Amino acid sequence: MKILYIDPMSYNNLAIYDYNLLSNTECEIYFAGNELYDIELPTGITFFPIFKYSQKKSLFKVFSYIISILKIVKLVKKINPDIIHIQWIRLWIVDFLFLKYLRWKKKNIIYTAHNMLPHNERKNDYQHYYNYYHLLRNIIVHSEKSKEQLVSEFNIKKEYITVIPHGVLDLSQALDKQSVVAIKKELSEKHDLSNKIVFSMLGGLDKYKGSDLVFDVWNESFATNEEVFLFTCGKISDEISANIDLLQNTYTDFNRIDNAMFLAILQLTDVLLLPYRKISQSGVLLSAINEKIPFLVSNAGGLSDALSIANVGWNIGIATKKTLSEQMQSILNNKDELNEKKHSPLWEKLSDYYSWKEIGIKTQRLYEKSC
Repeated sequence: MKILYIDPMSYNNLAIYDYNLLSNTECEIYFAGNELYDIELPTGITFFPIFKYSQKKSLFKVFSYIISILKIVKLVKKINPDIIHIQWIRLWIVDFLFLKYLRWKKKNIIYTAHNMLPHNERKNDYQHYYNYYHLLRNIIVHSEKSKEQLVSEFNIKKEYITVIPHGVLDLSQALDKQSVVAIKKELSEKHDLSNKIVFSMLGGLDKYKGSDLVFDVWNESFATNEEVFLFTCGKISDEISANIDLLQNTYTDFNRIDNAMFLAILQLTDVLLLPYRKISQSGVLLSAINEKIPFLVSNAGGLSDALSIANVGWNIGIATKKTLSEQMQSILNNKDELNEKKHSPLWEKLSDYYSWKEIGIKTQRLYEKSC
């Protein structure tokens, strides 16, 4: 069985997703990915660095992406795959026309809907994605909530949707571990973290992620508390940055941080803050699960799924300043509970649920069923 696997965003954390998924399937795989992909693939996978748009600017990105899709059209003709598995929509009209072409050619197509809609949804996104989804007969989602959303909001038939969890993300797979140790040592000594409870908010800092709630709650309730410390690191949106007051008792970096810094901070963290307003699944959360870091989440999307499997964090329900502040204060007042969650044997249950081996088996079954 020949699989053409297409991921225009196969770099950084998404490259780790691709590597683990493809390493746990048993097919003849042709991987059309991004030129920035940098993890060595197992034998039997043929890699084509087709997508070269990432480091280009403005309109050059568009032209580059169009050229990449045209190259994939040629690749489809050349290898004649049994299944075409697509990850992500990057340029809607181009991707839509490409999908129409594949349907016209009667190809078997699987699409993984990591998020039902873009995080920063624009005016016409719903209609665009509605049209795209209705060309598909096989859609993978990562949680039951996402499946329910596709059925209720996009009117997709249940039989067209398969739930396959997103596996844990082990960032150390593509890192020099000694550099991570060195960064941890430097940060811990500089900020005297040994006797503090460390909260962190990592990845892109945006309103849909509730980053503004974290900034407000910290300034109002925790900035002068010497028992706690906050890391806020990641590229910040203009909407958030325009309204931030000076933060005390924190380490901030409002630019995109590399994976070594990300992992070092994550390993120093006692509680990861994810008070999202909207999400389907979070790569940051899956990185935390891999490192056994307790997490505070809202009930947005599939964030709280992990807590239904293992009680290793906290669900604040709807993300508001009140629910976030009260739960953070409760954590400070119940340090024994935090310690129990950090060392809970239930982490193994989560590791089994998000096991790449099981995810590979489920994906393989879908490939076989779809042929």
